Amino acid sequence: MERPRLERNRLASNPNRTRWEREIRSVLTFLRRVNALLDKLAGRIKALKPGESEDAIRIKVVQMMSAVILPALMPRAFRPLIRTSFEDPATRRSYIASLIAALFD
Repeated sequence: MERPRLERNRLASNPNRTRWEREIRSVLTFLRRVNALLDKLAGRIKALKPGESEDAIRIKVVQMMSAVILPALMPRAFRPLIRTSFEDPATRRSYIASLIAALFD
């Protein structure tokens, strides 16, 4: 029995290639926008805290973003631990306030 001939570049012949390329471009565009937003936020914080190093502020901004993403994506994930949900606006406000205080005070 004759083996099927392998194509040199399977991606090139894949009909989903353009869809994947669009999705990758979309993700990269999103990441560029998030980084631009975080850069702008770091600049504003630097203006408020001129004595703090720019590198330290940038790390804190990334930590803050990381600490916000999981509760935003899975608001009920920590309900057993904190006995409330991030679906509750008061819980979100309290969480963000304590996060900012922990990182920037």
